[in-house]
Amino acid sequence: MPAPLATFIAELRRRRVFRVAAFYGGIAFVIVQIIDGTFEVMGIPAWVSRLLITLLALGFPVAMGLAWVFDITPEGIVRTKGTLREPQGDGVGRTVQTGSGKPFTSNRALVAVTILAIAFGIWGRWGGEGKYESSVTGADFVKSVAVLPFSVQGAEEYAYLGAGMVDLMSTKLDGGGDWRSIDPRAVLGYLDQRGATNPDPEHGRDIAHYFGADLFVLGNIVAVGGRLHLDATLYDPLLGAEAVARGTAEGDASEIFGMVDEVVSQLLVGQIEGPAGRFRQVAGMTTASLPALKAYLEGEHAMRAGLFETARSAFELALSHDSLYALADYRLSIAAEFLTRMTLAQTAAERAYRHADRLSDHDRQLLEAFLLWRQGAHGEAERLYRSILGTYPEDIEAWMQLGEIQFHTNVLHGRPLLESAEAFERVLALEPNHTTALLHLMRLYSLKGELAPMDSVISMLRALSPAGDRSQEIQAIQALAHGNRQEVDRMIAELSGASDHELAFALWVATTLTENVPGSMRLAGLMTSGSRSIEARRVGYVALAQLHLVRGQWQAARSELRTLKTIDPAAALEFEALFSMIPFLPVDHQKLQSLRAALESLNTDEIPPSNSPSSWFNVHNEFHPILKSYLLGLLHVRLGDTRRAGLIAGQLADISLPPGGGSLAKDMALGILSFMHMEEQETADALAALEQMRSEMWFHLAFASPFGSQALERFRRAELLGRVGRYQEALQWYDNLVGTSGYEHVFSPIAHLRRGEIYERLGDPAAAREHYARFVELWQDCDPELRPLLEDARQRLAELAGVPD
Repeated sequence: MPAPLATFIAELRRRRVFRVAAFYGGIAFVIVQIIDGTFEVMGIPAWVSRLLITLLALGFPVAMGLAWVFDITPEGIVRTKGTLREPQGDGVGRTVQTGSGKPFTSNRALVAVTILAIAFGIWGRWGGEGKYESSVTGADFVKSVAVLPFSVQGAEEYAYLGAGMVDLMSTKLDGGGDWRSIDPRAVLGYLDQRGATNPDPEHGRDIAHYFGADLFVLGNIVAVGGRLHLDATLYDPLLGAEAVARGTAEGDASEIFGMVDEVVSQLLVGQIEGPAGRFRQVAGMTTASLPALKAYLEGEHAMRAGLFETARSAFELALSHDSLYALADYRLSIAAEFLTRMTLAQTAAERAYRHADRLSDHDRQLLEAFLLWRQGAHGEAERLYRSILGTYPEDIEAWMQLGEIQFHTNVLHGRPLLESAEAFERVLALEPNHTTALLHLMRLYSLKGELAPMDSVISMLRALSPAGDRSQEIQAIQALAHGNRQEVDRMIAELSGASDHELAFALWVATTLTENVPGSMRLAGLMTSGSRSIEARRVGYVALAQLHLVRGQWQAARSELRTLKTIDPAAALEFEALFSMIPFLPVDHQKLQSLRAALESLNTDEIPPSNSPSSWFNVHNEFHPILKSYLLGLLHVRLGDTRRAGLIAGQLADISLPPGGGSLAKDMALGILSFMHMEEQETADALAALEQMRSEMWFHLAFASPFGSQALERFRRAELLGRVGRYQEALQWYDNLVGTSGYEHVFSPIAHLRRGEIYERLGDPAAAREHYARFVELWQDCDPELRPLLEDARQRLAELAGVPD
């Protein structure tokens, strides 16, 4: 070795640079493993882990520099002297001369700590894999199970089944939801090498540890007079000899395959206790088909991971094995709901209720309430769910569906959307990893503007469902709620490649649950790309028109509808007619006549239906004749032809709607009658007509259609309540106007203006200023025709500036 290099290396040894490097590397390795293994599970944002790793990397050269310059001695930290001394010995434990000139034996403890740190890091990264995780785990985590040879007693002719059960049961258990079997050949080979012929729980724990298995199975077969009694026990190696689940079956030797299916079914559903496992246990008891049960459990695993399309396929596979499997249809309906497949959601719910004879009275009640909810009778469904919870207060499904009803329909009745939070919180108290309950809470926090708890829930969702079907929605809501320009830019870039369905969900979240109008407009702009389907572009152009109206820009909204007319003339006509009915927008008489004439000549039979299975795009498929009648009724009123309007209202009241339509046609008729009374200055009668509305329908109609959301009628109801001096009720309807559909935000600015006026009358200047200021902010760039309302609000705001609270 060249002398200079040897001298340099010797100097590095003398200054203990190598030792510090080893120690630093070992500790850094452990820290990285801790970050890798715990930060995501604990919901700590990814940027924190990236920052810590970056700091560790930057700290290495700093540590090396300090090691070169300073030394640790019995007298403390001293600066290392520059004179090189000849190294003595070349192993750990040699005696060297420190910079202070005093002997100092190298610290073996330091070396030991380094070795232990590295060993701990390696164990944490590899040795700990496969063990049970805490209650907050990644949804991709699967439980591995090792099947050990069974003992056989009573007849030598069945001895082959001892080892045969390893292969047979491993195959049957594999793919049961989140279960995966250890290769049976590997298990048998391991046992052969060790000469273990009759394993017991102690052997089982050793084998489980060797293969990293989370569970293991032991069993025995007893043969008596040609009949076999099969018994299997499931163990968790972390729980000692305590059984997690048991399965038994009895039959002739020729029935061994059916017996194994029966035992495996019992094991698959028997290890989960408490409310979270009840439906899984019922699922195992209500089908005799193991393939159906396994497919069902695969669907449940996918649902927990937020993979709703995967879940749909799994539940349909379960039904292909057992067409009478009510719980598979029930869960298929829920998966279809999250995929906005309204028809599938309804038909699956109907089949589930029709085949509920295998279920208990309790579970049949759940399916009855569920079917009512699907049919649009959510008032009756809510009452039935509350009745179930009165008897079974820990019923997760009842709490979840109660929350769904409140979340999606409360605003239709002037009730707070936030009321649903209690139900979702009860679900999470019973099942902390319930992905869909967390998803709804995320939305509620966004609507309230509570960003810290929203971010916390999002971190949990990303840990539980890193590749879930709602990833785009989660990204959109977080970026838009915070309003960070860089995050919004990144979100827009990533969503530009999303599917039409995924982008529609993100757009719904943006326009309904955030007040980020510029960001929402950018999302809507993605929907209008020429590469998108006509259906998606229609949704995008309508959303852009709505968002312009939130800003008081009626002319810009009409421009978007003119563009829409080039690709979907019928939709452009329907939406322009609806928007023209908004009471605070200026529409001249001639334009109203033109719209009426165009609607009268519209042949709804020639409107091509959407072929998409998603409610975002097919929601109006069977409703165009009803929409035409409703819009013509409103236009007749505006043009003074109340006789024809009344005739249409009468016809609408007698129309039978497609499944899920509920009370929509009758509600539309009442909306026309109320409008007639308003035009004739009959305020009390106008209000009475609106108070008769039931607003009950399948909620996909409410969130995917401006007509189904009934925001126009709800806004009018608030206006009329204000006119008759019922201020608290008016405030209730104004406060709860938004939360189901993006179209509702069209009325948000004027709702703020009206609340400002009401609070001023009620002697609450602080609240009045808040709402006036929000109105001014939203309409600061409104059309010239609407500026008088804006200027009046600014004047009221200025006059209230000096009024004490």
